[in-house]
Amino acid sequence: MNTNSVSLYCIWFCLYWHTAAFQLGSAADASQPAVMPPEAAPLSNLQPNASAGDCELSTLQMLGWQQAYNPSGYSIDTKLPSNCSLDTWQSLGCLQSLTNLTLTGSLPSLPDSWADDGSFPALQTLNFSLSGLTGSLPDSWAQPSAFPALQTMNFSVTSLTGTLPTSWAGSSAFTNLTALYLQQTNITGHSLCLCVCKYTCFMLSASNTVHLTQTCLAKLPVLSVLRWRL
Repeated sequence: MNTNSVSLYCIWFCLYWHTAAFQLGSAADASQPAVMPPEAAPLSNLQPNASAGDCELSTLQMLGWQQAYNPSGYSIDTKLPSNCSLDTWQSLGCLQSLTNLTLTGSLPSLPDSWADDGSFPALQTLNFSLSGLTGSLPDSWAQPSAFPALQTMNFSVTSLTGTLPTSWAGSSAFTNLTALYLQQTNITGHSLCLCVCKYTCFMLSASNTVHLTQTCLAKLPVLSVLRWRL
């Protein structure tokens, strides 16, 4: 075999080897499932990050609210899903960055766990007006560590019943709360008068059936808003 023949044979062998290797590689790639890029990963597979803790992220995902999340603060204004379990309802307190919560629909009773230390640290507005809320107002909510940022609570036009806990009128309860709405509920009790003197805005209706004493009425000028609806 002359030199030219040897060169041609070497070239042919190299080309054959590279072609075979490429075909084998292509076949191996085809047998592997496609890899989904990180940005296309489904939300259900997202892992908790430094901003959203395990409880906050999982609770938002279970309720389909994950798109609202913002570590700097976010609001929820929607109807509570009918498939919301009691455990999920009680875990709402772990929404660390939530600032405003407005819910309608059929709502379970207000849980004591929402007043646990560390619950709702950023919540400023709690609005369940015109919802199917039932039950009573928890006495535990008035403990000093509960709802540190809460400014407004609106339970008007709901099916709440029972008496307003005396603790809600205490000086250490709801230290930042300025507005409490209870009109068209079945909340009664002498503590209503005390709360009229405590909060800047306090809304009642005839259904609350409370008689404001002269002592309490004398303090009403500190209020900016007091509405009494029939």
